[in-house]
Amino acid sequence: MIELLDDLRERIWAHYELALLEHYRQDRLTQAELPFDDPSF
Repeated sequence: MIELLDDLRERIWAHYELALLEHYRQDRLTQAELPFDDPSF
């Protein structure tokens, strides 16, 4: 079962690799642009 899931994961990654990388890049850029809320103590 684990081998089946590993194979499925590899196939999905191979098919969607560029789209996933772009999504991760955009997500990181969005997070970097968010203001940092430093709670005052």
